Amino acid sequence: MKKRKFFKFPVSSIIVLTFLFGCKNTNLNQSVEEVIVAESENVNTIIPDYVGDESLDQLVIKTRYIGDLFIDNGISLEKSGVINSQGNIRMVINTQDLNHRNLYKPIQGGGPHIWISKQPSTTKKVTPWATSNELILQMRAAVPHVKLEDKDGKTGSSDFSADRAPVTQLSFGIYLHDEGSNKTFAYIIPVYESRGTYQESANNHDTYTSFISSPLESNSQYITKYPKSESLQSKPYAEKKFFKVSITRENLLKGIKDSNIGLSQDLSKYRIAFLGVLFELPNYVESGSNISMVELSHFTAFTRYKMSM
Repeated sequence: MKKRKFFKFPVSSIIVLTFLFGCKNTNLNQSVEEVIVAESENVNTIIPDYVGDESLDQLVIKTRYIGDLFIDNGISLEKSGVINSQGNIRMVINTQDLNHRNLYKPIQGGGPHIWISKQPSTTKKVTPWATSNELILQMRAAVPHVKLEDKDGKTGSSDFSADRAPVTQLSFGIYLHDEGSNKTFAYIIPVYESRGTYQESANNHDTYTSFISSPLESNSQYITKYPKSESLQSKPYAEKKFFKVSITRENLLKGIKDSNIGLSQDLSKYRIAFLGVLFELPNYVESGSNISMVELSHFTAFTRYKMSM
């Protein structure tokens, strides 16, 4: 049997082609990958209260509605904020702390949150489905602490309804701009949800943006869970787990059709406006509280084009 030889040729700083020589199997799938977020970018800038920030083409950590005391004082279960130690990112949102500082209040379109995100510039337009079969996001993450408390003083770490205590969510997030219809919509893909899993939907709106919400589950139709990826979690866990999700052409087209907001079905028209990982307590509960901690690392995003040889 003839021995197979693999060769890698660098094509650019973000694309690598892998060729297989001496192989008689013409149906063997190979792939071309384009990196959007590299693991080396996880050592990045922290921007508190990011309103007006225009950072482009770089991975940054952005916070909103949690103040900036953590920049000097650090974080703990009692102190909301984020720290980044050589790509190991730790985040805490404590609504009791925020309430004490008069920061926890009803917020239109969301709640206190932290983004690890990248916004490609229009000059570096990223249109995954124009040339690729799928957009892939992956990371390692742990949610070691969640404490929910309702108005009666009852506490727990999961299964609280949204009217009993603020919800804990950790999600992949992607904002896509459809240049065909000139509309922007989002994908929210939770890997942690304190209420547990749920039925995905393409008809959601946060006052500002329409979005598809699809849990990281094997039966979700708007996304594809990779076999080695963990599914959506709903109870705290200390050791980081591996999460990997893909939005294929088929996934995106189904989401577009089911959203019913007049989006183009020409997938080459969709460019990434913004993508990353979102840690959020999305709902306000006046008499309930939430203390949640998240740890994550190894966040990457890339496209893949499969070809037969």
